[in-house]
Amino acid sequence: MDLIEFIFKTFWNFLGFFVVITAILIVIGTAWKRYLGSKNISKYGWPPEHCNSVGEFRDDDEDDI
Repeated sequence: MDLIEFIFKTFWNFLGFFVVITAILIVIGTAWKRYLGSKNISKYGWPPEHCNSVGEFRDDDEDDI
C-alpha cells in the first residue's frame, strides 16, 4: 500500500511511474514482435511469394530472377 500512496502522492510521481511502465511495456512488446517475426521467417522463409528478392512488393510485369 505504501507504493500506491507514493505513486499518487504528487502528479510528478504519477507521471514518472507512468513513463517507466510505458517504457517497460514497449520493450516487452518490441521483443515479442521480433520473436514472432523470426518464427514466421523461419517457418515460411524469406521473401514472401508476393515480394521480390529484397522484400519489396513486385510488379506483375517484372521478371524475377
